[in-house]
Amino acid sequence: MQELITKLIDAAVSELLSELLSASKVSLLKRIKASLLNKKLHTWMCQFINSHDGSILTTDAFAKFITYQKPINKIFHAIIGENPLGTKKLLLEEIVSSFKQNESANRTLRYQDEVLIKELFDGIYQRVDCFYRTQLSESEKYLVAKIKEQGSNILSVNEKGINKLSNEIQQIQNFLTADTNLKTEDVRWIYQTVWNLLSDGKANVVNMLLP
Repeated sequence: MQELITKLIDAAVSELLSELLSASKVSLLKRIKASLLNKKLHTWMCQFINSHDGSILTTDAFAKFITYQKPINKIFHAIIGENPLGTKKLLLEEIVSSFKQNESANRTLRYQDEVLIKELFDGIYQRVDCFYRTQLSESEKYLVAKIKEQGSNILSVNEKGINKLSNEIQQIQNFLTADTNLKTEDVRWIYQTVWNLLSDGKANVVNMLLP
């Protein structure tokens, strides 16, 4: 089964690289680098999958997942900017979620299974991403770096917003479960916070406050 899994991934990578190299103006150097990527990926995958023989990676369900759900395509599309999720972390989560929903899995994924799946596709992602980055000009590399910087800033802002919201919910719950009577300003703050949440379309968050 290890050999089958490796062949399936090899075939998917080769097909996607062939599409990249199909243009007549592709340089000989790029073709050589693509060939080296194929070989490096194959060597790494063989070692990784063989070292986890008997795991989720060497099951018939995983072979079907690679064949029909095409996670390798998702990785390539993410790297070249066609992935709406935006980050590698979210992409890997989406791949694992897709496997869970796949009927052919027919089993409950353990935490160790999820880790192995992420490690495999993360390894593939890193090597393919490195290949694409070597094809960029200096100006393109600078642009990619600036985009990543902006993306990190946005994620940081979103994370702060989530933490603030979580703290507010916790504070309201503390008020509501306290034995002491609420002060007028506390009641006013709770009312305003709940109103703001409802106005922002976060009725599901307000619902968390219900017993």
